[in-house]
Amino acid sequence: MELKNIHNDPRLIRRFIPLNTPGVLVLGVFLLIGVLNSTNTLLKPVGLISIILLLITSKFFLFWYVICRSQARVPRIVVSFLFTLIMIFVVYSIKFISTPVTFHGIKIIYQLVSVVGFFLFVLLLDWGDKTIMILSRCVVVLVVVSLLFLVYNYTGRRSVNLNVFGAILYHLLFFLVFAFSVSHKKLQSLFWGLTIVVCLFAIFATNARSLWIAIIAGLLTFYSWSFIIKNKLIFRLYFVFLFLIIGLFVVLYPYLNTIPVFIDFNHQIYEITGKNFFSQRERLWIVLIEAIKEQPITGYGSNVLPTDIIGKEVSAHNLYLQIFLQVGLVGLLLFLFMLWQIWEILRLGSLNLQVRITGAFFIGILVHQAFEVSLTQNHLSIGMIQWTIIGIGINRCTRCHDRGISIASKDLSLKGGVLT
Repeated sequence: MELKNIHNDPRLIRRFIPLNTPGVLVLGVFLLIGVLNSTNTLLKPVGLISIILLLITSKFFLFWYVICRSQARVPRIVVSFLFTLIMIFVVYSIKFISTPVTFHGIKIIYQLVSVVGFFLFVLLLDWGDKTIMILSRCVVVLVVVSLLFLVYNYTGRRSVNLNVFGAILYHLLFFLVFAFSVSHKKLQSLFWGLTIVVCLFAIFATNARSLWIAIIAGLLTFYSWSFIIKNKLIFRLYFVFLFLIIGLFVVLYPYLNTIPVFIDFNHQIYEITGKNFFSQRERLWIVLIEAIKEQPITGYGSNVLPTDIIGKEVSAHNLYLQIFLQVGLVGLLLFLFMLWQIWEILRLGSLNLQVRITGAFFIGILVHQAFEVSLTQNHLSIGMIQWTIIGIGINRCTRCHDRGISIASKDLSLKGGVLT
């Protein structure tokens, strides 16, 4: 069965929101300008305006698509996933209503609604190879600009938060890898390969250790993919095992600085990287874990931030802890179930090379969220890129699923990165 033209099948394209060259350029520019919101420059408000405009525009086109297009319908394979998203919103809304209204509470609810709307918009776009290639070229421009920012930053002028900036580059790396995977000419492959190397260099220059762990987790997933998708049980156990490790790390990490072996390990890490293994997160997490123990089931409310617990402005540096703090075990389990559903959807198109790349980055995103907060709140400039990656992957799975192509097909094989 030939699959090279599956993404150009008119029976599938007519179900998606058409995205021509000017449209994808506008989307790319909005996404990339939004990155400025993570800098400490005079251009920070410009980045915020770009994010707001993109969120408003995505809602408008989503509304137009659903209301005005007779063939519009949500893909069947994501219906249950969307239902879980709605349930998460309901839980947050109930906690919002049951606690005193604050600006932070309103902001978090708005961010959650905006993220859901933006994700639906991305999911329903016509993500053909050419479309993503155009977006990837926009990313190249940002990689070049990022090098200038890093040079400027290392002159002693702190224009960017290196952890945040490195995270942005890591997630933009997806588009460069995607472009490399669909390049058929040697010169194009060389160009994208060199760009990937430059982007990786910029990421490592930020010294963000959480990104190193995310990259390792992603590479492990990518190169183990054939084994992971071997059967449903292994595929599911991989996801469960990942969160068991994340959970154990979050619980045990705060206490490791009292063990001699890890004190020596910390010294070795400092000699190699110039940064400590213990990043002060351990002190923060202990306080948050103790606070969570007092309200474990329903949490403190969507308007509560770690700042309210710690007494000073600080991030939880862990999305799962922040959700646990706000909406308790109920909200956290719903969120984890939503991530599980995304993972299950990716299995439907797992023989597609681009879905494989998405799966690797998805695992990297989940690992990264054990150290930062961006997928649903806080750093939306990163979160929107993360949901774009996930949306593109699910979009590919949707196309394969609608053609009756799944991992059960015995006449499919991966040869040289192309499904044939």
